[in-house]
Amino acid sequence: MSFQEFILGFETLISGFAAARFFQGWGEMIKYRRKFRYYWAHLLTTLVAFFILIQYWWGSFYRDTDSQVSTIWEFMFLLSVPATFYFMAIQLYPTYRGQSVDLRVYFQRNLRAYAGYLFTYYALQTFRHLYYDLPMFDDRGITRAVGMTLSALLFVTNSRRLAEWVVVVAGIIILWFFTFVEPA
Repeated sequence: MSFQEFILGFETLISGFAAARFFQGWGEMIKYRRKFRYYWAHLLTTLVAFFILIQYWWGSFYRDTDSQVSTIWEFMFLLSVPATFYFMAIQLYPTYRGQSVDLRVYFQRNLRAYAGYLFTYYALQTFRHLYYDLPMFDDRGITRAVGMTLSALLFVTNSRRLAEWVVVVAGIIILWFFTFVEPA
């Protein structure tokens, strides 16, 4: 096994844990559907976060890991993105303990946490591009700038109405990104 395969394998493992947590949360919502009062913005937020994770994972296959990871700190930095999504996936879903759950209330209570995780992701990606002298003003750079701005605005305002707009705009950006920006 080469060094690059080792790095990619471990990064994929952490990303897989995060993806499994998304599926576990959706599974509980389906299994106990009579106990959940659904809210469209919560569902869209989980989908947007999941697709950002998948996009990151997909892009990792095109990354030159040998030139980007030469110390343990760079390795830890590389793992910080999938770890962020793992913790976000834990926060996105309520722990179901037999009681009824109103996802609108749950969504409102956790807005700042969601915004913080998204801001962390976009900040880590921006820092990565600065550190490795990667292009900053391409389609990905614009996406990062919009993501950081929207997540920071959401964190500061903690407004449910703004959050609804943010997740709709983020959904549109994700569709655009998967359609036109990511490699085939």
